[in-house]
Amino acid sequence: MRYGTNTVHRVALFLILLTLTGLIDPPGAAQADAGPKPSMEFEFVNETDEPLSIVDGEQMQCEQPDCVGAEPLEEVGPNTFWCTGHHCTSSAYGYTTYNQLVIQFSDGVTRTSNVFTSGMMQTSYRVTVVEEDLKVERITRERAQWPLLWVLLGQTGGSGGAVLLGLLLLLCIVWLILRAWRTEEELVDSRPLMVVVWVLSIPLIDLGTTFSLAPLVTIAVEGVIVLVYAAVRQRNVFAWLTYILAVNVVTQAVLWPVIGSQRSYTSHLTTMMIAEPLIWLAEAGLLYLLRGGRLAVKIALLVSLVLNAVSLGIGLLVPV
Repeated sequence: MRYGTNTVHRVALFLILLTLTGLIDPPGAAQADAGPKPSMEFEFVNETDEPLSIVDGEQMQCEQPDCVGAEPLEEVGPNTFWCTGHHCTSSAYGYTTYNQLVIQFSDGVTRTSNVFTSGMMQTSYRVTVVEEDLKVERITRERAQWPLLWVLLGQTGGSGGAVLLGLLLLLCIVWLILRAWRTEEELVDSRPLMVVVWVLSIPLIDLGTTFSLAPLVTIAVEGVIVLVYAAVRQRNVFAWLTYILAVNVVTQAVLWPVIGSQRSYTSHLTTMMIAEPLIWLAEAGLLYLLRGGRLAVKIALLVSLVLNAVSLGIGLLVPV
């Protein structure tokens, strides 16, 4: 089958963007569609007689405030804890409420920290190294770390602005669905509305990068698959990318609060096992509606299954 030059260029451009996403992504941030994963960043400050570096360490998970019966963070799938010379990072499907660090340093001494509590998503800590132990304290994320687009917008709306954008986006998606079912000829006068969907979606995705790049990576991964599908089936590339963007923004907006509220690996994984089939069916249904019923139900289910299986598989297999 022969493909037009424009289609080839679009595929190449999307592959380049995906590659750049991986290149600019700091370690530990890119985790695909296995749901939002909480993470912790530990920056170490030495207050010892001689400079020390980290040799090895563990993040202990505790059910009790005194950390009796603590166990190391289970290293399975994306659950991981790793350190460099003066910095440690962990990510997990879910943490226990209480945590403790046990770190071995270059002077041969293994130091244990005070008990500290978990945050909801990305949390930063300062770890002060003294002669006998460690002192962990949570630090507030600075304003400069907010997404660039929301800084440019002034963040005047705060969470209210995000809710307003979300409602406008939902209205546009409903309008797009109604238009698709109302017209006999596919995509008639729908491109301006699709552009509006992109304009409303980008700030919301940008805001999500404050906590994780997972939604962005998910859209990139699924976008490449859709580009291949659209090329093989000779479908409108821009329309299909818009569909994928729309369904992901909707499902991620529902998934994140649910998954982010889970406090343990077991509850997080159980919730994901329930949520993923529901997301598969919901996204298949949205694709069917956005196509105005022109997409066979079995094809909608198959496309949604492939998209979610690939992005979920990447999220489960890639530990960072």
